[in-house]
Amino acid sequence: MRRNTIFQLLLAVNCLFFFINFSPNVSAQDLERAFQQGNAAYSAGNYPEAEAIWQQIIALFPNNTAAYVNLGLALVEQGKVEAAIAAYQKAIELDTNNAFAYNNLGNAYKEQGQFGVALSAYRRATQIDPEFAVAYSNLGVILRQKGRFRDAIAAYERAIELDANYAQAYNNLGNALQDWGKLDEAITAYATAIQIEPNAIRYHNLGVALAARGDYDRAIEAYRQSLEWDRNRIDTYIRLGLVLEAISKVEEALEVYQQALEIDSDNPFIYSNLGNALNKLERFEEAVNAHHRAVEIEPNAIRYNNLGSTLAQQGNLEAAIEQFQRAIELDPNYQTPQDNLDAVERMREE
Repeated sequence: MRRNTIFQLLLAVNCLFFFINFSPNVSAQDLERAFQQGNAAYSAGNYPEAEAIWQQIIALFPNNTAAYVNLGLALVEQGKVEAAIAAYQKAIELDTNNAFAYNNLGNAYKEQGQFGVALSAYRRATQIDPEFAVAYSNLGVILRQKGRFRDAIAAYERAIELDANYAQAYNNLGNALQDWGKLDEAITAYATAIQIEPNAIRYHNLGVALAARGDYDRAIEAYRQSLEWDRNRIDTYIRLGLVLEAISKVEEALEVYQQALEIDSDNPFIYSNLGNALNKLERFEEAVNAHHRAVEIEPNAIRYNNLGSTLAQQGNLEAAIEQFQRAIELDPNYQTPQDNLDAVERMREE
């Protein structure tokens, strides 16, 4: 959305003198100052103030398309998506060829999960302005969401053709290529995005693709780079830990999971992975405690099964049976706890 915002601020300036004659009591300088204040409030993250400024401008200039578009941006940031949609629709009513309004309307519908309507809005934006790179990239996001990977890739490639330094389009292209199973091409796309504009998400995505290809050392490096950019990315800690486990660096994985718990001490995924790693080291008591904590936070069949497996390895067969039964109750179609239950019951009978 930040990239879209830049376009909207330019639009506001371009439209400044278009509607000035509608209110002779307000000077061009006053209106320009109001736009600057609205843009400054938005850039500073003061969205209620930005909303109020755009509303004031609209009260004086009810036909100012740019003010409605910028109002929509401020509303979306506050979670007022329906009101933002109404603002974008009003902008389109005033200017049916406003590509920015259609693009942002697509963003708002995407926020609501209305992907079909969002797709139509993005398509209209690209029809109005065939050189609107952001709209093509956004179009690709929806196409990927719908599983139309080939079309998504074409949209991202068009965005990159229009803007060779569009890092997010390269990142999005990598996502679609990875979904389509083209890991080498995805890795190249992520690497290009990082070269243009590195950030935590892009290094994380690169790590995922490298891990999927089995290039664990480079995946670890990418994940660590991601954490250098953002120390609070829990998903990156989890994936880093899993890759370390995959190459038998279980002690290092434990350290990673512990670091993640320092950031989020109530995350059941971390506790589950911590329990699994401890189990590999035959530190069963600690593993049981970790799995118990995961179940306490957010019980599900997989976590009860993990707890049961560790209890069984610890030799506590009765407690293990209880956990497998709970897993089966939660998900009767989950075969693993049923198999484990059968195995433990046979062990108990021997």
